[in-house]
Amino acid sequence: MQLLEVLISQLPTGSSINLTSTEADSAAIRLDADATTGSGVQIDAYDATNNTSGVVQVDGGTVQINTNSSTGLDLNVLGSGNANIDTTDGDISLTAGGSSGDVSITSSQGDVTINTNTNTKTINIGTTNYNRTVNLSTGTGNDTLNLAHW
Repeated sequence: MQLLEVLISQLPTGSSINLTSTEADSAAIRLDADATTGSGVQIDAYDATNNTSGVVQVDGGTVQINTNSSTGLDLNVLGSGNANIDTTDGDISLTAGGSSGDVSITSSQGDVTINTNTNTKTINIGTTNYNRTVNLSTGTGNDTLNLAHW
């Protein structure tokens, strides 16, 4: 690792670094920072002026992110951009486990919309064989509940 540090330190300013492996191994290129508590890997790809440009792109047959602590995983969009989860031909599942594993969909300043973009599709709420309570408009605010086309 010391040789790599020396080589990187001698790169001219503005140079690109390309790590390429021809090894057919799932760990062909590995960034490992587990030497001590608090070790980490930071990927910084934004401009130094206003932090609004630059791209971090991850491509793979499978991309998996694991967090093994109680601090969780945060995905934050700090500007006015959107956070999108998209699939061209698969499901998107949000699953929470454990006794306090709630799934909340919340908007602090806008609407929350659950919709299908294709005719004859169904929105299902509470269709598994479990005893449950389904609450609609149970807050203390002045809610309006609109049910149409019955």
